[in-house]
Amino acid sequence: IFHVYTRAPKDNMSPTQKKRLIIVLVILATLYLIFHVYTRGTSISAVGTTYIEDSDPSVRKTPRKADLDMKVTRPIGGKIKPVEPPKEETHSPAEESQDGDIEENAAPPVETPAEEEKKEETLLEKWTREAGERQTIFSSDYIEKHPNSHIRKDALKDLYGEPVDFLILIKYVHCAIKLMVKNINKFHKPRYIWFVSASKEHCKELIKMDDNIKCVWEDEIFPTFNSKVLDEKTTHGTTRSRRGWYYLQMLNFGVGRHLPDLAETYIVWDSDNVPMNDRMKFFDYDKKQYRFYTQRDHYHRGLALGYHGAYEDLMGLKVLHPDPKFTPNNPTPTEDWRSETWVAHFMVWYKPYVREILDHMEKHREVAPTEWTLEVLKVIQSDKQKEYFDGFADYDTYGSWLKQHHIEEVQALMGSYRESTRPKTTPHYKRGTCCVPEVDYKQWEKENWLNVVIEIHKGDEAACKTDEINMIGLRPGDKLLN
Repeated sequence: IFHVYTRAPKDNMSPTQKKRLIIVLVILATLYLIFHVYTRGTSISAVGTTYIEDSDPSVRKTPRKADLDMKVTRPIGGKIKPVEPPKEETHSPAEESQDGDIEENAAPPVETPAEEEKKEETLLEKWTREAGERQTIFSSDYIEKHPNSHIRKDALKDLYGEPVDFLILIKYVHCAIKLMVKNINKFHKPRYIWFVSASKEHCKELIKMDDNIKCVWEDEIFPTFNSKVLDEKTTHGTTRSRRGWYYLQMLNFGVGRHLPDLAETYIVWDSDNVPMNDRMKFFDYDKKQYRFYTQRDHYHRGLALGYHGAYEDLMGLKVLHPDPKFTPNNPTPTEDWRSETWVAHFMVWYKPYVREILDHMEKHREVAPTEWTLEVLKVIQSDKQKEYFDGFADYDTYGSWLKQHHIEEVQALMGSYRESTRPKTTPHYKRGTCCVPEVDYKQWEKENWLNVVIEIHKGDEAACKTDEINMIGLRPGDKLLN
């Protein structure tokens, strides 16, 4: 104002004109000041920077992290107020703008599934995620140092070309486990050997046995079921004495839903089953089939009645033994305990099929997800079932389901097993002892047995007592194994 006023030609101006000139200059200066401050305020809100005073030499010319996080702006003469972060340029169906009108670019409405089905699916997904967060996974040192690498480049692959894991459930660490782990890795080469253990202390011992061991505590598998619930719900004498054995069978299914890190295809392997060579094959890659080994005369009458009855009550279906003569229209008779069964001390399982079985069981029994475990206990303790020594059978359940719903993927090797209890070539072993001498294992390997099953009653609470040894081998002239 002073600069313009002093240079203006004032000699020919009247006092009124001088006043008008001063007023115009003041108005222009005021407008310029307002414009200048407004434009500076806009740049501040754009980057989220808060200025203290323009005259302050310590003013921050770069945004602070707190300012960026808060995204604040200071209007002229006002208080700091939060600014909503910009929304991503994605629109949900029938998305509305702030004034309530439907946006021009909004996607058309999409039909959603029934609310009940949506809630059930979301619940299972939630539990699977929480299971991964809840579980303490013990791993070998090598896995800890190389978490993103497969242990073996030549790891056993499933029908879809993905690595396969072994799953072994144990109550205690007995002397056959170390040799079993060694031979599984030597002959079958899985990605990981997973142990589900009754004790976290056992896990710490197991992961030292090889480079590809993982272990998890059994009570961290199910979201709503554990050994404490099992003890509370088993009241019948026979069932209570066998509750650990039933728990193991339910866990074989439970990991298919609630152990996210386990491979999609896993081989359920009995903890007393020691492989003797690599002649056993689990897949027919050419035919895209799973190989199931069968065993004759495994049942007695009580087992047959117990297994069949439980499966019928839980699934609403009939048991189908491996023999081709048994079909959905011609199921295995309840009294049949002579035909070959699925119980072979190991079995290849596929997670999607495990989930199918559990979904069907829950639907048939009309219970919520994961409550199938309580239904198993109800059935095996019912008046109909409790007179039998055994009820629920994991191998028979899985095998029967696959034969009924996925028969094209089933290759049952009828007569693939011959079994001998403690052959004469094992003179060093004595009944009732814990460990089998190494010399006997070497002899069995020379005799070309497939597996040696050390019956240590893995589901019971006995410490380390071997009742018998079952030798599992091939029948002479078997051409299906190559």
